[in-house]
Amino acid sequence: MVPLNEDIRVHDEWDKACRAEEVARFYLKLQGYFTLNNFALHKDLSAYDLTTEADLLAVRLKHSCEHLARRRLADCPELERILHSGRRSIFLIVEVKASACSINASWDYERDPRGSEANHLYAIKRAGLWSVRDAVEIAKEVAAQGRWEDSESVVQYLCVGAETGATSGRPTVLFRDIARFMVDRFLPFLPLKIPGRQGALRAWGEFGYGAAEYLKKVSSQQAGNGVDFEEAVERYVKGGNFYSLRP
Repeated sequence: MVPLNEDIRVHDEWDKACRAEEVARFYLKLQGYFTLNNFALHKDLSAYDLTTEADLLAVRLKHSCEHLARRRLADCPELERILHSGRRSIFLIVEVKASACSINASWDYERDPRGSEANHLYAIKRAGLWSVRDAVEIAKEVAAQGRWEDSESVVQYLCVGAETGATSGRPTVLFRDIARFMVDRFLPFLPLKIPGRQGALRAWGEFGYGAAEYLKKVSSQQAGNGVDFEEAVERYVKGGNFYSLRP
């Protein structure tokens, strides 16, 4: 029998991981990405045992944009710095951690070249943007280098988490980067950017709803400022509450 305190610890870590993925998913959706979370890679007994998952797969097409109040909205500068994609379609394989960024062993080329290539190929084939023949070559490069690109598209392995860590050179976006982007995206456009009806706002999910309510209070000076929101996002990942860490 698993000790009660150990069962609670495992459950707590699982909850943190789920909230971290929720934050990353909301961040990408806010920038026009179509996302798929917890993408399972099934066993293929004729080739190689695939028993892992990708936390997030995300696709954004090359003409994606958003305008509000006659202004074209800028996407996250940190992610743009990583991708420098220009007018190209983007496919992301995203590893999300509630704490320090890292790559799971099954995706790490340095620890398992064959398995890493197979897993990248599985995900890239499912995206359906390239022929199987092209996907094989793309997967080899992404597994080894973390990135592949041509004139039309970019494939990038991306890590998201609370702090930098061992990512074998893969680029990272931290929760504080996400918080800064959300402040810049929402505050200048309140109330246009946030639905007024609670029902519509609830459709944004727990993180989206809580973040919107917090930023509305920041705007009306009932809560802290944009810097405080960075800490609020980290508190949400750790404890599920923007305002305090639950005991």
